[in-house]
Amino acid sequence: MAESSFVIGDRVKVKGRPEHLYVLVDVDSSRGKARVCPLISSPFGLTNGDPEWIDYSRLQKVEKVYAHISFFQSYTSLKNTYDNLEENCSDYCKGFLDATDRDMSNAIRNKSTSYFPIPDSAPESLEEAKKKTSFNEVEMEFYRKFKKEFIDDFIHELKFKTLAEVEADKFMYNDRQLGEFDFAKASAGLNKRFEYYSVKHKKVVPFDEVEITGTERNYKYKLKLDGSDVVIREELGFNGKPKFYSTVKKSYLMKEKVKREKNAVRIFLYQGGSGSVSGNGILYPAMTAVALTEILETIGYSVSFISGWDASQHLTKSSAGTAEEKVIYIPELVKNGIYNPRKGGWTEGERYVMFNVKSFEQNLNIPELLYVTASPSLYLWRAWKNMFLTFDKHKDKYVDIGYLGYFDNWREAIYSAFMPRDVNKGVIYVTIRNIHSVEDVKERVREVVKYAEAYNRNKREELGLL
Repeated sequence: MAESSFVIGDRVKVKGRPEHLYVLVDVDSSRGKARVCPLISSPFGLTNGDPEWIDYSRLQKVEKVYAHISFFQSYTSLKNTYDNLEENCSDYCKGFLDATDRDMSNAIRNKSTSYFPIPDSAPESLEEAKKKTSFNEVEMEFYRKFKKEFIDDFIHELKFKTLAEVEADKFMYNDRQLGEFDFAKASAGLNKRFEYYSVKHKKVVPFDEVEITGTERNYKYKLKLDGSDVVIREELGFNGKPKFYSTVKKSYLMKEKVKREKNAVRIFLYQGGSGSVSGNGILYPAMTAVALTEILETIGYSVSFISGWDASQHLTKSSAGTAEEKVIYIPELVKNGIYNPRKGGWTEGERYVMFNVKSFEQNLNIPELLYVTASPSLYLWRAWKNMFLTFDKHKDKYVDIGYLGYFDNWREAIYSAFMPRDVNKGVIYVTIRNIHSVEDVKERVREVVKYAEAYNRNKREELGLL
């Protein structure tokens, strides 16, 4: 097979199929074969089809523009990274950050519905907002009402007809103090603690400073230092009561997720938006993603949830290929680059920030999931500060700030990054955006679940399981 510039993750065309776009996920040089995964339309947008082997010679190049993804394993990791960047940013960047903080303070003072669309959910101050790590009680009550009115009933309906196999999570005991302490388990090996006490010196002394003489049941204890008497007594705690220890070390009970590589769904939440994006335009897409995660996991699917936004629409070739970061190429959707009408010309690419909200193996933490994805104030405040810091770090161009990026480019960039690792696992890809009401949330959730169930049914029929 002749050497080619194709690499795993490239978007390609296939001769004879001009209407489809594919992702190259594997190559078998000995057979002259390439494995490609189609990007296909679904009721909720572009998703992934089944991979297939084709002759390598059928691959056709797709023109590319630059894009770059900075991926973080958690929101905490992202926040810590950008907090460090903020401490060391340029004075020019600090001006943008200060302005963003002022906007947030004004939004808190005015109870802005763009920042806080859920009534009475605004914090008292910017300092309180900085300490927040999950949905507050007012915000959670809003979600609980939606859960009661829709999610719970939908789960009940699905449980009687879903084809997903519910695999029970395992409850495992551990000695790392993870999970809930099980007193009944620990008490099975419960013993009192004892200590050596010097009568003369009126203090507890170490074992190696005590001389033991006599025979069994008639031991005598003397202090090696001066031969004074030592007695054994129950070890007391600060409250004056005896201390106990357990010979059963693994007495903490924790639910450990079962890693499921079948019935798997990856949800990608697009949080990109211009400066004029409404609070509901951020709240409801995230509620859709969280509701889908909760519903699909409950009925037996394994869900990975990833979120992110545009960080820069003006990535340059010189700033893309830094030593510590990898450049990902995406196919251009318009000829010769990404057109920016506000600039009146072509730019060279886009930069995205992504973070893992929930991995396949992680347990659900609904208040935390909602906070890091469904808080308009967090996006309009922290994400904007992060965007300025990204400009500053990579020396990108501070132009057209607030201009909406290209969703199709974002989606294809992340599909390119994940498809090669998921190709043999039957993972369904779902992207969420443009949800503006509770009714939109319900409609999109039903569409995605219906698609997942249909995909699951087809797979089982192919394997002869139905």
